[in-house]
Amino acid sequence: MSKDLSQLSTADIQQMRANACVTYGCMGHKKAYRNGLLIEKYDEELTNRGETPWSHDKSYKEGRFNGEGSS
Repeated sequence: MSKDLSQLSTADIQQMRANACVTYGCMGHKKAYRNGLLIEKYDEELTNRGETPWSHDKSYKEGRFNGEGSS
């Protein structure tokens, strides 16, 4: 991940996390593994900010497959 998460807004991190969640189900070229690592990083940053990551349902509703912040 090349972006410094501390410089991004909470809303941007939530969106990037949702995009990684939606893309997580992809089977090709270790894509699920990479997106799982990204989700962990986003969760850590959100927790450090005292924020709760979006629910599974909201992430899947708001996320975009291969959207910004996914791998």
